[in-house]
Amino acid sequence: MRNTIAAAEAYAADHNGYAGMTVAKLRRYDKSVRRIAVRRATKRGYCIQSTSPGPVVHYDGPGGPMRKGRCGVRGAVYVAPSPTDTPLRLLMKAELAIDMYHYNHDGSYLGMTLEELQKINYGLRGVTVKWATRDSYCVETDTPPRYHLRGPGGWPAQGSCPTSPLG
Repeated sequence: MRNTIAAAEAYAADHNGYAGMTVAKLRRYDKSVRRIAVRRATKRGYCIQSTSPGPVVHYDGPGGPMRKGRCGVRGAVYVAPSPTDTPLRLLMKAELAIDMYHYNHDGSYLGMTLEELQKINYGLRGVTVKWATRDSYCVETDTPPRYHLRGPGGWPAQGSCPTSPLG
């Protein structure tokens, strides 16, 4: 998708806009463009959408974030996973956002969700907040091998979160 966005910008520079843009024309700029459909192309903007495999995502260009769902749907912002994000790195990133959330919420973890943590760290993904109380929390990675972090002050451990703060 990112290669396609770069190709679309090159096309616009050469054609004074996006009108007439097609996948075949984008491939002239970057041969790696594939599994993409051009759903809309006007002088000032365009929408490209993934066709397969994986989740359907789209990009309203120029300048909009990549979003989940088809063109015309205002889905959640999509952040592609990084191949360098190991489960432990994901939990470390989450812990930094959790610490800031705790600070911003008068020393409480209540109300903490992934969406709230993403307001602090936009790119945070790959983890789920399983539970959060006033004094403690547990987050876990989304994909196997599953790891969890129970805090505050805990260490990443293999396996899922306990089902409750008492477990």
